[in-house]
Formats: sequence, structure tokens, C-alpha cells
Amino acid sequence: SLATFLGLALIVATSLGSHAIGARVAPFLALASDSAHLAAAALWLGGLVELSLFLPAVLALPGAERSALLRLLVPRVSAVFFGSVAMLLATGIFNTWEQIATLEALVATAYGQSLLVKLAVLAPLLAIAAVNLLGIRPRIAAGGAEQARIARRFLANVRAEVFLGAVLLLAAALLTTLPPPAQLALPAPVESARQSGDLRVTLRVDPAWVGVSRFQVRLTDAQGLPPTDVRQVVLTFTMEGMNMGRTNVTLTNRGADARPGMYEAEGFYFGMPGISQIGVAVNRLGAGDRSAVFRIE
Repeated sequence: SLATFLGLALIVATSLGSHAIGARVAPFLALASDSAHLAAAALWLGGLVELSLFLPAVLALPGAERSALLRLLVPRVSAVFFGSVAMLLATGIFNTWEQIATLEALVATAYGQSLLVKLAVLAPLLAIAAVNLLGIRPRIAAGGAEQARIARRFLANVRAEVFLGAVLLLAAALLTTLPPPAQLALPAPVESARQSGDLRVTLRVDPAWVGVSRFQVRLTDAQGLPPTDVRQVVLTFTMEGMNMGRTNVTLTNRGADARPGMYEAEGFYFGMPGISQIGVAVNRLGAGDRSAVFRIE
């Protein structure tokens, strides 16, 4: 029908504007996989919404008519939903391989972490779907005196799936705003140094990406030795050209680990691609405090 054609055209157009078009290995296959993924999601989640609205009217029918309709409806929608979920899982695995590529990127990047949130929501959604398919569907298809009670439980499960589906869509929407790590070259560490009074301040960021990074500050005095009067080293993160506020991070002194003059922190402090200004504030006991500012792309 025309509505089906327009819906599929909209799905393909959405994929053409998605991360799939910039896939690292097989862009055309990635585009087809992304379109199939969106179509399966639309069929499953959209079908759940429609089913949640239709089932109350079915349950209100007289006994024989309700039983006959339930025995026809539930197995059919279960088969459609099973096919949709199978397509979702298959294309989702391929899309994850294309967009993330490594386990390290899955755990350490904002894109990978957002995908993990999406999977955490998907897990209970699939568990409810499995209960409907393997437990409730056969009992409704068999009929019997408890069919109406089982059908009401089926309706409650469908509504729970609709709620979790809405949360899943929010997590999926977040992925569209983040750069897939597989489409970017693996970033190398960035190291830069500034002179601040009598101190040489060296900042190393490993790696410089939107994700979890290690930040190291090395301090040396005029003789090239680690200063002994440093009380605290604090990093301040801001995004150049963006009003995103400031993030302050107190570094840990690694002098006890036979690395005098070295201060470290690890975390997700680059909130988006761009140029980050990192201020290094050195608080000292005797001499004056020192500071330096670094621009990291």
C-alpha cells in the first residue's frame, strides 16, 4: 500500500542520514542493515503500541467470540514479533561491529557506553517478550477456562513492553548524537608543556577522545627536579565556544609509586568533540601557586 511504501521510504531516508552511511568496511551493506534494523524496530514497537490499544476491546467481547479472536490474534502477532526481534538482533550485532569494532571502544567511549545502556534496557524487554512467546502464547492458543485471565496478563506484559520500548528509543536517540569510534582513527596520546613561573607543567592526555581518558601532569622545577612543596593539583575542563560549565578534577599524587612529580586522574571529562581548554592549578605550601592552560582538540 501507499502507507507501507512511504514508511519504508522514510526509514531508508533516515538511514541515509545516519552513521551507517559512513561505515568503515561496507557502507552499502551497513545502510541496508540499518534500514532493516529500523524497520524491525518499527514493526515490533509500533505493533506493541497498537496491540496494547486493541486488546482491551477484545477482552470486552462475549466469551466464545473473545476466545476465538484471541486464539487467532495472539499466535499471529507473536510470530510477527519473533521475526522482528530476530532481525533486530542480527542487524544489531552487525551494526555494532561496524560502528564500534573493539571491546575497548565499547567500554571506554561515550558511544559504546550509550549502547550498553540501550542493551541494559533491551534485556528486560526481551525477557518479557520471551515469556509472552513461550509461556502465554501456547496457553491462549489452547483456550480453556483460564484463557481470559491469561489474556489479561498478556495485556499487562504488552503495556510493560511499550513502556520499556519508549525508554529504549530514548537511549537509541542518544546514539545518533555521538560519533561512532570505529569511524575515527584511534587517537594517539597528546602531550604538551607550559612554563609557569619556576615550574615546568607537562600535561599528557591518553587518548584524546570523547570517552574515558587518562590525564597525567608532570611538574619539574628550574633544576628539572620534582617540586616537594606541592599540596594539590586540580584540572579544570571547559569546552571552547560552548557554555557547558566547568568540571574540576583533583589529581592523585603518584609520588608514592616511585613517580615523583607525577599527578594522575582517569575519567570521562571530554563531553563532546571540539577543543577543550584544560586549566592546571598547582597549589603549593611555601612558594606561590602556579597555573597553566592547555588547548586539547
